[in-house]
Amino acid sequence: MNDADAQVMLTLAGLTYRGFGDIQSGEPHADVLAQGVLDGLGTLGPVKNTWDLVWGPVTSRGPRAVFDSSAMYVVRERRPPHRYVVRYAGRIRFRRRIGFSAACG
Repeated sequence: MNDADAQVMLTLAGLTYRGFGDIQSGEPHADVLAQGVLDGLGTLGPVKNTWDLVWGPVTSRGPRAVFDSSAMYVVRERRPPHRYVVRYAGRIRFRRRIGFSAACG
C-alpha cells in the first residue's frame, strides 16, 4: 500500500466514527450518521469527491447504552478500478467464566 492509499484508508476509518455519540435513536440517528459520512466524503482531502456511499451506515447500540458499540458502511471509488471499501468499527465483548474448584479431603 502506498502513502496515498494509506491516507485514503485512514480517512475512511475515521469517518466510521462520525455521529457515534449522537444520543438519538432510530431514523434520526441514521440520518445524522449518513450526513456525517457524506460530508466527510465531500470535504476531506484524501477522499474528497472521489468516493460514493453505497450502503449504510448502520450501527448497533445496547438497550441501555448511550453510544454506538459498532458501525459499518460501504463506499465505492468513482474512478476505475472502482474499488469497494467496507469500513467497520466496534468492539467485541468477551465474557469469561472463571471457575474454581478444590478438592478437600
